[in-house]
Amino acid sequence: MTTVRPPVKRILARTSSVAFGLNFAWEMLQMPLFQGMNWSPGSWALCAAASLGDAAFSAAAYGALAWAHRDAWWVCRRDGLDVVLIFVGGLLAAVVGEWVSHALGWWSYSPLMPRVPGLGVGVVPFVQLALLTVVTFELLRASGGCRPHTKPEPMDGE
Repeated sequence: MTTVRPPVKRILARTSSVAFGLNFAWEMLQMPLFQGMNWSPGSWALCAAASLGDAAFSAAAYGALAWAHRDAWWVCRRDGLDVVLIFVGGLLAAVVGEWVSHALGWWSYSPLMPRVPGLGVGVVPFVQLALLTVVTFELLRASGGCRPHTKPEPMDGE
């Protein structure tokens, strides 16, 4: 029996590219909310590094849901539970990421940054990963990869 091998690597590369672009734009726009961030090459590099981490989270979330659904194109048939899992996972990852980043001294907030009560993390980065991961997946759905009336493509090893 021949196994169909969906282009998982290609899907994850697209996911990472879209997520990086969205998150880099967000990172650049939120620079005034962080201490010492300006339009210098060092600030751009820090925003790019943070965006790479955000893109890695999006690719990992996509891959995890592809594995759970046993369907590389799960995003074409995603449901409300998938969206909730992505959003909550993004919130949790953002909290951990912000705590670690602060502990390592990678960045600190300016007085302009509103904080999430009880967590001490900035509201803007708290919402960023959750929201932009959902938007990334919706853009993937809308970009033409989904075909109506297609059967799920089996994952490797089926």
